[in-house]
Amino acid sequence: MAFILFCLMKGINKLTGLTKKEEAPAEPETKICPYCQSEISIKATRCPHCTSILEETSDLMSYIENLEKQLFEMQDLKYRDFHSKLLPGIDRETIIGIRTPMLRKFTKEFAETLEAELFLKDLPHRYYEENNMHMMIISWIKDYEVCLKEVKKLLPYVNNWATCDLPAPKCFAKHKEELLPEIRNWIASGATYTIRYGIGMLMNFYLEEDFRPEYLKLAADIRSEEYYVNMMIAWYLATALAK
Repeated sequence: MAFILFCLMKGINKLTGLTKKEEAPAEPETKICPYCQSEISIKATRCPHCTSILEETSDLMSYIENLEKQLFEMQDLKYRDFHSKLLPGIDRETIIGIRTPMLRKFTKEFAETLEAELFLKDLPHRYYEENNMHMMIISWIKDYEVCLKEVKKLLPYVNNWATCDLPAPKCFAKHKEELLPEIRNWIASGATYTIRYGIGMLMNFYLEEDFRPEYLKLAADIRSEEYYVNMMIAWYLATALAK
């Protein structure tokens, strides 16, 4: 009897095994940066830890090298040394030293090229001026949804007040109702320059006919030890009172 049961169970297990589909191995989601050995996304084109351009993206590397060569041709070392003093905590070697009017003119021309699309995907950037270029290009995007998506991608990499305070996207002015929840999220993020950006958007778009007293409370209720957050709160409240 035991032998019969054994044969019966063996047959059932064999049939069950035949009906099971072999599971395909999961596609890898990460890879190792060859420069700093950090684990990064499989889709990364530049390491978010050491900012190295990855070897397998040779076309991207060529275009980035060409862009940075053009930026360094506009370098003003005296301006870099002066401007770096206004950006505490930022490595001076990551500041090229390009005067804003010159960088804005260059960026407007660059924004019309095919390389601009690649540039917006290439995060994090190596240089301060590249972050400023990125913020400028975003501010000129006319489609609200596309613009908002690009802002959200860039904000985690903003590390200074000057980049944060560049002119706001013009398309936001026509989408204030949809923008307000995003501003609330930015203010609640806990990230210094994301909070500052959110307050800046309140100041840019909600101090005229769209003003509500609750917006003052939204800024006043922020609790932070960060100097650049508290300075933006003071700037916003002073501007609101002046209105």
